[in-house]
Amino acid sequence: MNDINLSLKSATTRASDTFTFDEFMFEVEERRRRENNLVIFNLEDTNSRDNDIKPAKEVIHVLNPSINIPSETGCHRLGREYLPDKRRPLKITVASLDEIKAIMRNARKLKQFAGESKIFISRNLTPRELDAKNRVLSDFRARRDKGENVFLKYSFGIPKVMQKKLENYPTATINYYYQNGEV
Repeated sequence: MNDINLSLKSATTRASDTFTFDEFMFEVEERRRRENNLVIFNLEDTNSRDNDIKPAKEVIHVLNPSINIPSETGCHRLGREYLPDKRRPLKITVASLDEIKAIMRNARKLKQFAGESKIFISRNLTPRELDAKNRVLSDFRARRDKGENVFLKYSFGIPKVMQKKLENYPTATINYYYQNGEV
């Protein structure tokens, strides 16, 4: 009887963690709707929409000069109204997913462009994607703080925590994998 209760509790937990069909379809549609958007953080904020387009175009030009942002629909600030001491994220819409990929491939160039202002760029994630990304990042930080030799690898925009392999010591690498049952 105890085993049945444990199985029932486990099934209930798993069922609450899964999507319903409607939630799944909503998530798919939401991702499709956001796929051509990027969000720039820590860019100087102004009270004017026209003044937001110029710095956005400068950032995109640094990352990929061939991409244009449409002035009328291309960018707007997210969040509450303008406050002088806060910097709201700036959402940018581009024409295609290929342009997004080209921009994200060159995102590391922002460090040189931004200097001390710590400007960074990200895809426009859904709340579920953001939650999953935060869980992976917290797992990464916890494992790194414990002393594990790990790094983040992004595959198709999804972060994964990976174990660093031992380098320059082929025998040690083989022994490591053999001892951990990974051979």
